[in-house]
Amino acid sequence: MSKSHQIGLIIRSCRESRGISQDYMADMLDIAQSAYAYLESGKTSLSVDRLMRITEILELDIHQVIDESMLVHQHAHQTAMHQGDKILYHDTKEVYDQLITELRSEIEFLRSLIKKE
Repeated sequence: MSKSHQIGLIIRSCRESRGISQDYMADMLDIAQSAYAYLESGKTSLSVDRLMRITEILELDIHQVIDESMLVHQHAHQTAMHQGDKILYHDTKEVYDQLITELRSEIEFLRSLIKKE
């Protein structure tokens, strides 16, 4: 089972538990309902930006979604990196690194806008 599929299942479960339709989610994301269904089914990979927006709409903690998907997947991924007393799974670190890179890029862009004013 792919990571996208695992995250999609978690998102679907949370969406359904809140009584929110796929149509509503698709409208909020400005995509077709079928495209949203593909995200939940894992047929389409989620971008970090889209995952962040979905977790905002569903009022979820993105870290918990990622961590829960890693728990589901931990038996398949035995490679772990130890950091102090914690275990940081390689896949989680990659996602966090990608988030950090994208956020740094956004900060640089916003700083450039401020300098122009």
